[in-house]
Amino acid sequence: MSDAHSTDDTRTERSADNTERVGTESSADDADMDAVSDIDIVTVERSYRGISVRLARHYLEKLGGEVVDTNNIQAESWSATLSAETVGVGPTLELTEVTVAFTGSQDALDTLIDRFSQKAMRAGG
Repeated sequence: MSDAHSTDDTRTERSADNTERVGTESSADDADMDAVSDIDIVTVERSYRGISVRLARHYLEKLGGEVVDTNNIQAESWSATLSAETVGVGPTLELTEVTVAFTGSQDALDTLIDRFSQKAMRAGG
């Protein structure tokens, strides 16, 4: 059983083994959580047709990422997970569609997705 005594912003607790802790109401964990909540981490998925997973991975490396494994790329302020599937276009044509799940702060992703999309754009001609 624990007794708790509060005055102002300081809290004193006495535990069952008769040890005493004195501290403020906000702990280091609370401060860490406040710092984390200041940066919102988001995940944005984009799909690209006409490129391979290998090429998408290469583009992400050129944009500062390091390959963690075949489908995961990590950078200081973002990460990306790659997946691919074959999709039908019309009655007889099939294409590879690569989906990239970008994760990071919105600011980091805005720049990254724009730059990646420019590299991944396939224009016929």
